[in-house]
Amino acid sequence: MARLGSKWPRKPILIIRLLMLSILPSVTGCAKTSTIQLANSKESEFSSAIYSGETSDISSPTPGEEQFRIFHQGATGFISVQTLRESAEKRATEFCNRKQKSLNVIQETTSTPPHILGNWPRIELIFECLPKT
Repeated sequence: MARLGSKWPRKPILIIRLLMLSILPSVTGCAKTSTIQLANSKESEFSSAIYSGETSDISSPTPGEEQFRIFHQGATGFISVQTLRESAEKRATEFCNRKQKSLNVIQETTSTPPHILGNWPRIELIFECLPKT
């Protein structure tokens, strides 16, 4: 009888652990990423957001070059802006490489902490693809 009683409490714990493992990827693995578009063809994702961001100029635009926009947002507050920056820059670099050009980031807008209550980490890059030298 004692043996049966000692096994029973383990089943609910096992079920809870399995449930948590199945839910965890759906909570932490999702993010919002935009397609890469011409910067002047679409409004910034930050312009209509409840929580504004902070914009930084990175470099001067090159006259006559097309400018593009890319946006990434974490699904929760547990992802860093730096991680999103690396992901967005990687996609932008691949985009420019397909054109056999190099990336030049002109401007970035990032969300400002605290990253809670729907103010998830976000970043938007404005960039251009310049001829490789």
